[in-house]
Amino acid sequence: NDRVIKNLKYLMLKNNLNQNKLAKILCQSRQSISYYFMRQRNIPLKKIEKLSNIFNVKIEDFLK
Repeated sequence: NDRVIKNLKYLMLKNNLNQNKLAKILCQSRQSISYYFMRQRNIPLKKIEKLSNIFNVKIEDFLK
């Protein structure tokens, strides 16, 4: 999960997205996104798939 968060943070920075914008894109609450970043919850695979489509990267890129 640490790798996924690290890569997600990088992609968000690169694309000028904050947690509020990401929450809207994923149709989730800002609090849910915050839980991911605080590592209180794991990001479900379905969300990682959606993120890979949003950022136009392979799912494997989140796991590297």
